[in-house]
Amino acid sequence: MRRLKKGTNRLVCYDRSGQAEQQPFMIECTSLGNLDRAAQNMKFEAGGDKAKTQALLDAAEKNGTRVKPEYGSVWYHFMGADREHARAHMTIAVPGATTQSVGLPDNNKQGTVWIMNAGTSTAHLMVPGE
Repeated sequence: MRRLKKGTNRLVCYDRSGQAEQQPFMIECTSLGNLDRAAQNMKFEAGGDKAKTQALLDAAEKNGTRVKPEYGSVWYHFMGADREHARAHMTIAVPGATTQSVGLPDNNKQGTVWIMNAGTSTAHLMVPGE
């Protein structure tokens, strides 16, 4: 990655536009502490085959080599066909969290924040309305 501007906090943003398995316009932002996980994601996605990527992710989760994100860290995505048609999406990493440990549902049927991939290193809070 090439630094364009040094920030004043732990948030880092990078351009993933056109990378394997990404939309033509894609900006991702997260905590500096998540860069190893982001690099692992990019490595697994490099082949451009979603089924193979998922198999690599599943294997890493199972054998304990999946890099964990910082608990409570935010992942911001701004993505779409181009900048003018991009949408924002935000999640909050809660690796290992379950519906019982955070007291949130595991689906979006109530229209509230909910936990996705509960009990895994990929567990994260989904924020509705984005």
